[in-house]
Amino acid sequence: MSTINRLSSVDALQPGDLMPIWDGSNGDTRKASMTTLLAYITSNFVDPDYTTRIIAPSATAFTIDAGSTGDSLWLIVNPVAAYASGSIWLPPATSAVDGQEIVVTFTAAVTALSFSAVGATVSGFPSGVDPDDTFRLRYNTEQLTWYAISSAELREIVSVKGFAVGDDSDETTGLQAALTHCAGGTLELERGKVYRATEALTMLPNTTLELNGSILSFAITGQKRCLVTADYCTVRNGTVRNVTTDTTVYGGEWHQPVCIGLQDGLENGVHDVLAEYLTITSTSPEGNAIFVFGESYNITVDNITIPDSIYLGEPIGGHWSVEPGGDQTQGTGHPNNLVFSNIYVGSLSYATSQAVCFLSACRTVRLENIYCKDIEHGDLVQVYAGDHGFTYAIDSTAAITGSMVTSYNIHGKCRSAFRVDMRDTLESQDVWPSSILFENCNVMARDTTDSDAHGVRVAGCDGVKISNCQFNLFYNSVFLDSSVSNLVVRDNFFKRSYKSAVDADNSTSCINLEFTNNKFFLSNTAFLTVGGTGYDMVFGSYIEDITISENVFDSPSATFNVLALDTAPPSNMKVINNQVLASAGTNFVFGNSVAFGICTLFNGNSQGQTVTANIRGGQAYVPHLKTSYKNTPLENNQYIGAGTPDFGTYNAGDIVFDNTPSASGSIGTVCVVSGTQGTYSEGRTATTDGTTSVALSAASNVLRKGDYVTINSVDVRITSILLTAVIVSATIAAGSGLAIAYDTATFKTFGAISA
Repeated sequence: MSTINRLSSVDALQPGDLMPIWDGSNGDTRKASMTTLLAYITSNFVDPDYTTRIIAPSATAFTIDAGSTGDSLWLIVNPVAAYASGSIWLPPATSAVDGQEIVVTFTAAVTALSFSAVGATVSGFPSGVDPDDTFRLRYNTEQLTWYAISSAELREIVSVKGFAVGDDSDETTGLQAALTHCAGGTLELERGKVYRATEALTMLPNTTLELNGSILSFAITGQKRCLVTADYCTVRNGTVRNVTTDTTVYGGEWHQPVCIGLQDGLENGVHDVLAEYLTITSTSPEGNAIFVFGESYNITVDNITIPDSIYLGEPIGGHWSVEPGGDQTQGTGHPNNLVFSNIYVGSLSYATSQAVCFLSACRTVRLENIYCKDIEHGDLVQVYAGDHGFTYAIDSTAAITGSMVTSYNIHGKCRSAFRVDMRDTLESQDVWPSSILFENCNVMARDTTDSDAHGVRVAGCDGVKISNCQFNLFYNSVFLDSSVSNLVVRDNFFKRSYKSAVDADNSTSCINLEFTNNKFFLSNTAFLTVGGTGYDMVFGSYIEDITISENVFDSPSATFNVLALDTAPPSNMKVINNQVLASAGTNFVFGNSVAFGICTLFNGNSQGQTVTANIRGGQAYVPHLKTSYKNTPLENNQYIGAGTPDFGTYNAGDIVFDNTPSASGSIGTVCVVSGTQGTYSEGRTATTDGTTSVALSAASNVLRKGDYVTINSVDVRITSILLTAVIVSATIAAGSGLAIAYDTATFKTFGAISA
């Protein structure tokens, strides 16, 4: 009893709630539902006020008249055979009394059953009955209504006995009949047997399939489904497998052991489905194990085992749907509110496998506690947005499609681990993946020399966060493709990256990237075997606003710890409070000696190694202090350098402290008129249209956001630049082939030093 006292309490009992009993006939402990208990009490403790009537209809379309009475009745109906139709006349309103009950028991099936009562309404009655169905109706005087308070459609646990024997022979018809018969209740298979079907089996709403440790086996050929769920369905405790010998690749939900929603048709989504404690296998090439399709929601897939497979392409996940025939103008459906948890996946070796979990145009998805032994040719998790260029997602959800996906405790060995991407270049930025989280994951590459082996690959996405993860032996641990914004990489351990831990060498149009409190260990392991350059972090073209703070770099073979490339370099890098324990060369390199604007703050960075090279290279003038003021759009920087700068962009108020001071000299110089130093000699020309838009004759590798320039005799500042498209701070008269020149700054010395 002390064990029961520790259990949580419930305030109300439901028909499907279970209680333990001692089964005297079998000599062991078993379970019984509240519905079964109620049926026992009803049959053994009959209210003595009930009047029992036994009726035996002998033909279809029969009529049973309960009579004009105020007594409660038990009608036992014994049809001579199963009939197509029948009707029951309940006591009329003139004679029925409040609380009066009619209990009806049928011993044979009636397909279409109707009820009527003169002067009264009948609500909730069953439209048909099966053998041994019992239901109860009660009268309410105030509303002049007979209510069904216990219906034949609210079934209890039904055994598969009588429908199928489980001898691994084709029992499709019996299994489907059993699922239909127990609609609204639970179908329980016999333990330890194999039930085979050669066609799809379809569950009805509110139904539970209790496999009871048995195997539900599908031996199908052609474009067919296996087990198809419906709203409020549960499948649990056993094995569902597809043992087809059909080698055709069908895709979608075809040949999928467990189907949750269908890919063809917007109305074919389902909701509130639970699949748990299942082992799922399939011999269908490039197939799925358990997938969610269409506008399905509130789906939980928990405690699933997927053994080693040479066939599976994407074992679990979700995919958008469209009307049959691909008519996207009718709209597209997108799975949402999905949970995949506690899943074991063995070794997957199918040549075109894409991912263990593949999510295409889903939203609000939680992946938790997923382990994959090894996926030879694919990723652990792929997240795509949109629907292959279709623009017909429901307006209220289009902007959040592909968003709010969280991955916790994902572990395993793989070719690549995580990929977040815009699936098709036709997608607009509004439907790029957003709010994606990877946390507490530990993943390892199966082939560190594979140039496509990325720990995380991101492209065309916004708001991805990678936190508290460990990446081992990847070619690049984090690989940035184009169009990434608001990326946060924090508290991770990047171990033995073959080339670079963070590779943004070929990235374009990326903005607002944060790398904080990560440890980089033994990056560029390729150098130890084949030589070559590699880095802890490398950044390339057209990337803006990068923060690198409080990281530890411990990579003796890394050519540089942090490198910003010379050609079309990144801009506005803030490098703060990082510690270098080891590297093969200069720790931080920002472009070349005449570069400017790559690093806009460099402070608190330290070496814990024997100095073999400068801690910083490239850009000569790097701010060590940055300040901003209320109600002004400009920031002011403090630099340490030799005299007045002859290149770079400076705002009025910027200060350069002289690093070679002398007697009778000055402490430094201060910018009194904002501008960009040097001579612009790249040779690009401008075309203007009388607005603030400027088109360059070719993409520039020199001009950058924030530069002060003169075009067509107008002094302006560049507020944005992407390839040849430039926006400036003021309108410029229309013209073409216009020369571009830097609008230079003015500096004055300050702080005289005595002789």
